[in-house]
Amino acid sequence: MKSALKKSVVSTSISLILASGMAAFAAHAADDVKLKATKTNVASSDFTPTEYSTKGKPNIIVLTMDDLGYGQLPFDKGSFDPKTMENREVVDTYKIGIDKAIEAAQKSTPTLLSLMDEGVRFTNGYVAHGVSGPSRAAIMTGRAPARFGVYSNTDAQDGMR
Repeated sequence: MKSALKKSVVSTSISLILASGMAAFAAHAADDVKLKATKTNVASSDFTPTEYSTKGKPNIIVLTMDDLGYGQLPFDKGSFDPKTMENREVVDTYKIGIDKAIEAAQKSTPTLLSLMDEGVRFTNGYVAHGVSGPSRAAIMTGRAPARFGVYSNTDAQDGMR
């Protein structure tokens, strides 16, 4: 019960952080590791180096994925309908046999499944845009795609305004 409550509190806290666009993307140091800032890695010469620890601070990993199908995380063989898959129009790049596609889906994500089983799993998602490029840019900037002028995957190559 205590574990479920803790996961619920953590889940709610992380959701609020992500929703406000202030997610911390790197907190990867081990508990006993001390990180040091030095004068050589900062622009200001009047900076006084300090030592701090990440002990007791949460580790948050934000994973973004593209082109996942329903039933792939976690893998659910029952969600793959061979007849539907046979009749789908697929570009040549992605044409493979149905058995190979199912086998690839089964084997492709064991590490992700392990992370899902050991951590907090979010089952509802939100994207800022219907295509991947602008949506990823929104995650990285905390801004809506219309605010920085990226509306498709191809115009993202020109950079943001």
